[in-house]
Formats: sequence, C-alpha cells, structure tokens
Amino acid sequence: LDIPAYPPPWSLKVSSSWVFPYLFNPKKHTALLRGDELSTHYRPGLGIAMIVSYGESPAGPYDELVFAVPYKHESVKGEIVSPCRLPTIYVSSEASLRNGRVNWGIKKELADFQWTERTGFLHTKTSLCVKDRYSRETLFEGSMITFSLPCFPAPLGLLGRLCPLIVEPRINEEGERVGHDWLGTRMTGFGWARLSIVFLTSVIGKLWLKFGLNMRGTLNFPIPEVIRG
Repeated sequence: LDIPAYPPPWSLKVSSSWVFPYLFNPKKHTALLRGDELSTHYRPGLGIAMIVSYGESPAGPYDELVFAVPYKHESVKGEIVSPCRLPTIYVSSEASLRNGRVNWGIKKELADFQWTERTGFLHTKTSLCVKDRYSRETLFEGSMITFSLPCFPAPLGLLGRLCPLIVEPRINEEGERVGHDWLGTRMTGFGWARLSIVFLTSVIGKLWLKFGLNMRGTLNFPIPEVIRG
C-alpha cells in the first residue's frame, strides 16, 4: 500500500475515549509484552488501558486500543513518574500503524473494532469488541457504562512531568529496529471527563479493569526527543 507520510507533531480530536488504570506485574501479565517477556526493564506498577476513537487526525479517523506499562530506561533520568512503553497497541487503520511506527517508534498492529451504543436513563452503555485483524484473537470485549454526570476538566498539558514519558526504540514502518536510539514522547492535550466503569467479557492479559474515565477533547503528539541507546 502507498501510505503517505504524516510527520509529527500531530494534533488529534478525541471523539470518545476510556482510560482504566490497572496494577501491572511483568511476571504475571506476559501476554501484554508481545515477544519481549525476557526483558528485565519492565517494572511492577500502575498501568493504563486506553480505548480511543479519534474523529480527526493527520492520518484520518481511526480507533485504538493500547496498554501502557511501566518501564525503566537507563538513559532517562529525572522523571517524577516511571516512563512507560506501549508493547500492546492496536489501531484500525494502516496509515496510523505505519506513521505511528516511524514517527514515535510505537509498534502498532491492526485490529477490527465493533461498536454499539445505547443511551439509557442517567448513563450511556458502549459495547466494544476488538479482534486482531489477521489472527482474529479477541483482544478486548466488554461494555463501558458512562454516567451522565457533570463533566470535569482533564488538562493533560498541565501535568508536565507527571504525565509519563513514552519510550520506544526507533523502528521503521515494518516494525524492524533501526539503529540503537530510542524515542521519548510526552503527550499533551485537554479534554472533559466523566466517571465510567467497565464490565469485561474478555481482555488480553486477563487484566482486572473496573473504574475509569470517559473523556473527549484533543491529544497532541509532539516531535519525539532522541534518547541515545
């Protein structure tokens, strides 16, 4: 496929997203590490599961399922919270996959997202099934209940170094390692959030997810900093 290059920075419109924290254990949740299970740099701690529907991006609209896990990189110093990696991340578009790999070293894979939504009294129920596009493995299946309460601001850009630095090795669009450098990326953005809970049928890694936030707004992915390997 002839996929155009869309270099960073990117500003993306988040039509809807869900963020659920979980406790990550690298010995227990090896399914999230996708072939990197023997690495000793993953750390136990707070992980984040995110489901995002991007209404607008330089590469067009797409959906995303991502799991962030704590990671220790020896060349990254002075961080308030642990850097993280995104070893499991799936998107619905080839353009997002290829540009995400080249721009930020994020090794995205392709998946199909099936959504249904029902609005009830004082809540909205959003059901989602995500399957690997080729193996048909079920990566996520469940329903998010978002309560119709007043929104509150979620100013991601004001968090500064409280927002984890994403660290990934530099790769090409085929997902192959390029050189020894790593890329560091810190997201910014602003949105409005509501409380949400999730009822899972299935999730990769058998994670325990329950309470989180439903958010809408914008996310910004800057030009990454180069971290010498």
